[in-house]
Amino acid sequence: MNTKSNAIPLTTGGQKRSWLKELLQILFQNKLLMSVVIILSIISPIIEPVQAFMAKNFLDRLTAKNAVFLSQDIAGFIPLIAGIFLIMTAIRLINHLADKIVDARLKIAFQQFYFDRQLKQNAGEDVSRTINDCEQARKIVDIIQKDIWVVIIGLPSVLIWQMQIAEEWVLPLVFSAVPALCFTFLFGPAVRKWSRRRLESLASISQAVCDANRNKLFTGQKDFYRSSVFFELYKKFAEIFG
Repeated sequence: MNTKSNAIPLTTGGQKRSWLKELLQILFQNKLLMSVVIILSIISPIIEPVQAFMAKNFLDRLTAKNAVFLSQDIAGFIPLIAGIFLIMTAIRLINHLADKIVDARLKIAFQQFYFDRQLKQNAGEDVSRTINDCEQARKIVDIIQKDIWVVIIGLPSVLIWQMQIAEEWVLPLVFSAVPALCFTFLFGPAVRKWSRRRLESLASISQAVCDANRNKLFTGQKDFYRSSVFFELYKKFAEIFG
């Protein structure tokens, strides 16, 4: 009798496409809300450098040789600067509110997904994964959907505006970002490792409580303490050097 499993490995192309499809369905459950977040994420990095550009023009005119800066010139700048400030404030406020709503809905969606598809009938592990793993999954997806627009829109817009303000500083700014990028890649694996260890220790603690196992509880708590310290240490290194 053939005892080999006929199960399809999780790493097959079909499984990957299925998970990607379900992830996109979770992301776009509320198309209007997600569209607002995406549009604001695109608009913000385009508009933000305008403030520096306006300040540069103002200072250039103020310090120009033989310049006569009249009160009406200042009056002409004030409405423009105030308008830009109000627009940016409104964008930040709406973006913050929409972002928090998306965060809550994403976490709820991941919890429902886990409950429907991955429930293991193990109280400790299921509770830990529903609370902690779904939160980590939400954070990862949130970072991806935010940072992709920073890379695609934000960086080019900053470089374009910088060329308008002071072209000679573009290359130094680009090269100054290289060490930060290197440190991010250097500390990234350690941050992921200890983050995962911390989540695993939380699952162990939850299971120990359900089993009323004191020794397992203490072991899980020690692992959580150690992994939390190293996680915060490497995370701070990445923030300082990055």
